[in-house]
Amino acid sequence: MKAKLILMFAIICVQANAQYSNYNIGVKSGAVIGNESVGNGFSYGFDFQRHLFKGLYASLSYQTGHSEAGDQVVFNVDEIGFHPTTMRQFSLFGLGIGKEMQISNNGSAKLSFEGLYISQRRVDWESSTGFNASTSVRDLNEMYGQRQDIGFNISLEYLHNINHLISLGIYGQYTSQPQLFGLGFRMVAHLRKDPEVKSSSLRKNDIKNWLEFRRGVIGGDGTPIVGNFTLEYGRQLHRIISTYVKFSIGKGSVFPRSLNLNTFTVEEQELFANNFLTSDNEAGNIAFHPTQSYNLGAGVKVRINSAGKSVISLSGGIGYYRGATVYTSSGGSRLESFRENFRLFTDVTAEVGFHYDYNWTDNFYLGFKLDFATVRFNFGAGVHAGFRF
Repeated sequence: MKAKLILMFAIICVQANAQYSNYNIGVKSGAVIGNESVGNGFSYGFDFQRHLFKGLYASLSYQTGHSEAGDQVVFNVDEIGFHPTTMRQFSLFGLGIGKEMQISNNGSAKLSFEGLYISQRRVDWESSTGFNASTSVRDLNEMYGQRQDIGFNISLEYLHNINHLISLGIYGQYTSQPQLFGLGFRMVAHLRKDPEVKSSSLRKNDIKNWLEFRRGVIGGDGTPIVGNFTLEYGRQLHRIISTYVKFSIGKGSVFPRSLNLNTFTVEEQELFANNFLTSDNEAGNIAFHPTQSYNLGAGVKVRINSAGKSVISLSGGIGYYRGATVYTSSGGSRLESFRENFRLFTDVTAEVGFHYDYNWTDNFYLGFKLDFATVRFNFGAGVHAGFRF
């Protein structure tokens, strides 16, 4: 969370000093694809670029995400459930260089290479009896991993210049660890002083679109509090009414408070250790229970008040939520009575939100959002940065 706050602060600083430096700020969000031992999932990231000379850029980046692989299993006669075979959460810190090539009047391509410092948490399951609802500690082996590696990232992106402030496009990339291919949406904000393009700035009446990036938390109704990232695009329909679509990625881990090994005998703890395997120097952290999700949504946003540079809005819409989580439960007082529960949630929810935005410039704003989702009864809060174009 600290890293995300630093990134948000840097966005503000770069915006305020853009007249002195030729910087770009990039955001990416998309899918990641791996083999059976890694799984598939989603990721998002930020990067800062500094132009050196003749289309050559130096970059500093951060990317994080999750992946999972699993099987559908029969819990009862006709109840179908989900059991993961692997769940991973990763963070990538990169330092690199990229070359931009102009391929049309408004289009450009960039090839980049980054050296990465990679932090990865993972848990893999193996069972001697197969996966089902009654799988016990005696039958289930887990391998927990928390490791750091040095790797690399190669990416190719295409960007189309919407105006002098913002470019939108797509990207493809390969990450050496945990061996993932990525594909998704890419945005680059051009924060610089350029007298030649300043005269062609958009008039306020021409600014109809907005693109927003939010970092927040969500939880409630038994759901653990976890962090999430939201990419949101909106289009003004009327003076006070806009429509929007959004995509959110969430990930975190839950400490199973019901599982306290110190309350059990030495023999029971040895039984637990023999069945729950550890690896990658994480012998002391066998309580990593991951929760991972994504959310697709759409709705309407209405401005209800504005004063000076401040704007207050309300929103309402629907969302499709998919989440996978792992947690422990017990049918008795002995350690062998503990079970792991694997849940796959797929819900359609109604969502309402309260927004506050502060217009830093005509095209750039900061703010926060509070929201509530029915069905799952989850509350959320987050801070965001957005661009109007």
